[in-house]
Amino acid sequence: MRYVGKKLLQLVGVLFAVSVLTFLLLNLLPGGPETAILGPSATEEARAQLREELGLDRPVPVRYADWVTDALTGDLGKSYVTKQPVSEAIRERLPTSIQLMLLAQIFALGAAIPLGILAARRAGGWFDRTSTTTAFGLLSIPNFVLGIMLIYVFAVQLDVFPAIYRSDDKWRSLVLPAVTLAVAEAAVYLRLLRTDMVATLQEDYIMMAKSKGIPDRRILLHHAFRPSTFTLVTVAGLNIGRLVGGALVVEVLFAIPGVGRLVVESIGKRDYLMVQGSVLVIASAYVIVNFLVDLLYGVLDPGSAMPERSPSPSLSEGPPTDSIFAEAADEELADAIVAPERLAAAQTAKRRLGVLFWIAVGWIALIAVLAILAGVLPLEDPSRTGAGKPLEAPSLDHLLGTDRLGRDMLSRMVFGARVSLSVGFASVALGMLLGGTLGLLAGYYRGRLETAIMGVTDVMLSFPAIILALTFVTFLGRDLHWIVLAIGILAVPPIARIARANTLAYAQREFVLAARALGARDRRVLAREVLPNVVIPMASFALIVVAIAVVAEGTLAFLGLSVEAPTPTWGGMIVEGKDMLLVKDPAPHVALVPSIAMFLTVLAFNLAGDKLRAFFDVKEGAL
Repeated sequence: MRYVGKKLLQLVGVLFAVSVLTFLLLNLLPGGPETAILGPSATEEARAQLREELGLDRPVPVRYADWVTDALTGDLGKSYVTKQPVSEAIRERLPTSIQLMLLAQIFALGAAIPLGILAARRAGGWFDRTSTTTAFGLLSIPNFVLGIMLIYVFAVQLDVFPAIYRSDDKWRSLVLPAVTLAVAEAAVYLRLLRTDMVATLQEDYIMMAKSKGIPDRRILLHHAFRPSTFTLVTVAGLNIGRLVGGALVVEVLFAIPGVGRLVVESIGKRDYLMVQGSVLVIASAYVIVNFLVDLLYGVLDPGSAMPERSPSPSLSEGPPTDSIFAEAADEELADAIVAPERLAAAQTAKRRLGVLFWIAVGWIALIAVLAILAGVLPLEDPSRTGAGKPLEAPSLDHLLGTDRLGRDMLSRMVFGARVSLSVGFASVALGMLLGGTLGLLAGYYRGRLETAIMGVTDVMLSFPAIILALTFVTFLGRDLHWIVLAIGILAVPPIARIARANTLAYAQREFVLAARALGARDRRVLAREVLPNVVIPMASFALIVVAIAVVAEGTLAFLGLSVEAPTPTWGGMIVEGKDMLLVKDPAPHVALVPSIAMFLTVLAFNLAGDKLRAFFDVKEGAL
């Protein structure tokens, strides 16, 4: 009961912080809410009328108190555009969103559990290596890219499922969207279950069961499976946030009338009261689900010491921070305990970056060089229409073909890389500067400063990342610097956590204590002793955050919220290409070219970061 009471207090505190942040996003905008809703060209008479309707002449604390009081009774206000109550609009669309997410979870767990058990049964075998490597690759595919590919194969080519949502064929219409959401989740669950089962199968009671002649199938299903599901259950609950963010994109892609699509439609209509109410409901539901998962974990494993945990530190539809390569290396070392003659070889393999790392670095370097030199390379103007015939297939004149306006696809892909990489590197640099500094201070000074900093990161992580990114960009603007700022802010919590974790590990090391004993100031100790040791694991992790930032920018572009045309972006090109899949004479290259470019770039950053983290043996358990 004491544990439940503590968690309830934390729940109330986080919900309070969520409500404050949601309220302030609209009410502290430049020009005020009236400018955000009516636009800068609105007349003073219209502004005055809106201020009176919304009570904007009252002090902010009073308005917040009234807003929260109304929200607690289910009154989230009335849309200024449609005049429909916000809570009513959400109630109409919420069941479809819930059905989509539940179906996705069923698909994900239904695929991950048997595959995870089979992979763990022969750890290190061909099926294990194939499944874990495939899972890593699937985690690098943005869900809107995967969804477009599924539409092309199963709706356009095979005509098995509808390409968009149909109310008269609801469940068949939800299959492709649910699979789109489920693939990344299944990859995460497979890796988690496989890793936990490999560890469980080494326990003494499993060895005892084997010695008694109990069949392997019974050992796997009755003795090893249940103890290996605690982490899976926890992550399945926490991944509701990933599903919410993913569902928003998938609902737009498949034209599903859910809450996520409601948010995007409301943004397009400048219906910010609807956006505010929807974000509050989504964020609050996410926090409550996390709380229930904590309680469920305690029921499943009442004897466990429940570690303090906060929501999953992911930015969007990106991969988790555990590494299949680190797992493989750990398994080799575990095998070497049984076979000592393999120990030296296993340790050597663990310290080797490998061919895949250098291939990934080569691809990143190629894309970066092309983006930097795009202005001087002999490429067509990416905005020039009529450079070739519309929807021309790849040829010697246009190596990657042309789009529906006859623009050269190669040129647009190269110039689009400028936006993606600029956002990726700049936002991570901002996240490293802010998050790294905060994590360093929190881990070194501890106490109230640590509590305050980690409390802020907990609140930020209480929002599904894509929802928060959408909210920032909607209220701040679609200029490139605002996009960098929005994604950079989202990068702060996970980077702060890894900086804090590594600072905690080094702050009590002998060389740090010796420097302090000799009278060195804290600033010097942090700069000379702690920072050089922390920066390497932070840099390794930053590569993966770059991949997540690239996907985040692509997602914003896909939703029409990145930099405006005619500037090409990979996400915007994918949106245009999606329409070319559904015409009478489809031109799949229009969608495939930017999709493949984004997938390979995200995969390269993930591989490079993963291999570096395994090479330097970054401790992930403290995240």
